Amino acid sequence: MRRLFATAVLAIFLPSMFSFLLVLLPSNANALELFDKAKSWVKALDVLNSAPEKCDEPPPGAANNAARVPARAISAPGTGKSTVSEKSPTAVPVANGEVARPAAAAKSSLPNGLYKTEAEMREYFKCYIDNPAHIKAALDKYIPMINAAAKAYDIPPTLLGCLLFRESMFNQNARSGSGALGLSQQLPKNLSYLTNVLKSRTAEEAREIEETAARTPEEQVTFRNNQIRLSIAEGEIAQAKSRRKSLRLMRRWEAYFQDITRQKLRAGQIPRLLNSTNVRNDPAIAIGAGAMYLRDILIAFRSTLDPSVQVDQAGVASDPDLLLAAAGAYNMGPGGESKDKNGRVVTSGARQFIKPVVSQGYGAWVKALTESNEETSAHIISIQNCMRPTSQEDPWAPPIGTAPRDCKNPVDGKYPTLSSKPAALPADVQRVLSRKQAEARAAAAAARANRAPKKPSAPAAKPAGKPSTKPTTSKKPAPAPTKTPSGGKK
Repeated sequence: MRRLFATAVLAIFLPSMFSFLLVLLPSNANALELFDKAKSWVKALDVLNSAPEKCDEPPPGAANNAARVPARAISAPGTGKSTVSEKSPTAVPVANGEVARPAAAAKSSLPNGLYKTEAEMREYFKCYIDNPAHIKAALDKYIPMINAAAKAYDIPPTLLGCLLFRESMFNQNARSGSGALGLSQQLPKNLSYLTNVLKSRTAEEAREIEETAARTPEEQVTFRNNQIRLSIAEGEIAQAKSRRKSLRLMRRWEAYFQDITRQKLRAGQIPRLLNSTNVRNDPAIAIGAGAMYLRDILIAFRSTLDPSVQVDQAGVASDPDLLLAAAGAYNMGPGGESKDKNGRVVTSGARQFIKPVVSQGYGAWVKALTESNEETSAHIISIQNCMRPTSQEDPWAPPIGTAPRDCKNPVDGKYPTLSSKPAALPADVQRVLSRKQAEARAAAAAARANRAPKKPSAPAAKPAGKPSTKPTTSKKPAPAPTKTPSGGKK
């Protein structure tokens, strides 16, 4: 609003000021100089108004998008060994208590060699995808869409590409046993949720959502003319913040489809309804849905698990371990908290493994998810192998379950297999998983034993003794009592 107001004021008064000053100026040279300055002012305003919107709410205490999380080293799950470290600019407090904006770092899909370049990622896909049709589709069509979606949702394109590679091996018709569909393996319930996110809103509705979400509970009570309680105001603000998150995810969705339309990768209107048919038949929808779901997980992690993390500055500027944890939650499901019939809080999905270590750093998050179950462990390690650049050790390590190949020396267009033994989980991870599985089996057996109905115990048998030599005599029934005449005594 401040930008629009400033633009309107200058648009109205600048021509009048210019004409007035032309009359007062003694020479044409000064007039031309003033005209050049006026053009520079207008250009500056155009740049200001076309600046990208800061789409997600900054963490508490941060001004706009100033706070940034230093990207720590990528650590191999279960080992604690770091491979690459990077320091990002951090927020600097100033005298008035606000946060000073650091020098803006150039956005890059490859900050300091943390991830594979696009060329390296293409080579990796060619090496480990066996279906020629899937390889051609990935290289010619899917990767440009992945780049556009990563740009729109502000996440590393290598992360998104490796995530989709692990999910479906770029098989557009892939379908899992749980019912997940398409390139990004979306479940029907996820599609319903994302469709609700993409609900169209008028400009007035969007303005009201933004304004309500920015108020404090006290300000909301005042805005409602003191006719609501503070608890109701808090609920209205929480609802507005949820809608604002959806609104901003929707704007990124629109930016993504506008971009791929400009690149002539897809034609037609921006889709608002996601279902199993169009996710399977339209790769642009599947890729966009995967990017939106991944970003939604990052926002959920920030808002409910670690309010200090700043996601909206740039996904590539976020901690690499945080991104890996989000990729693991993509596979497992982010989960949430609810109350059972006894009122106890029950945590589900990735949250149940992250919550106990939430204060220990993102490396601990990745470790907890890696040691949660075999599927998620294989998912995280496979994505990490796919993302690892050639500047690091073993950049061509295969996905878990796939035999290693010589990705740098193809023979007749094929990549020789280096070993017939498929890649397995690290030994330390396997030990932890085996121990947890044994504990789970023991707990399940104990639970079954406690639920099983107890059989009534049989009466104890008399101890065997010597047989009696006395003849058995039957007891005679007692004689019936004789009646006494009335009034007399027996």
